Amino acid sequence: MLGEEKAAGRNAVKLELTPKSEEARKQVPKLDLWVSTEIWQAVQQKPYQTGGEDYRIFTYTDVTLNPKLADKAFKLDIPKKTKRVFPRR
Repeated sequence: MLGEEKAAGRNAVKLELTPKSEEARKQVPKLDLWVSTEIWQAVQQKPYQTGGEDYRIFTYTDVTLNPKLADKAFKLDIPKKTKRVFPRR
């Protein structure tokens, strides 16, 4: 834990994470993660690139927990002439 900071407009704790496996460290040697102290969800992450201090920052805004979703959000709108294909067994 690196301390408390503001991230994505929220109070957050900053964590520095290092993968345990050598294979994972080859892809992402280190990752900084900000977790909101209000909703306890990640609001920002900063994965570092291998071979230096290059990084990208991903910021998550409008994070909501358990939003109300209509049933129609889970129904596929498939055209009537769509051909159905099944895997062979």
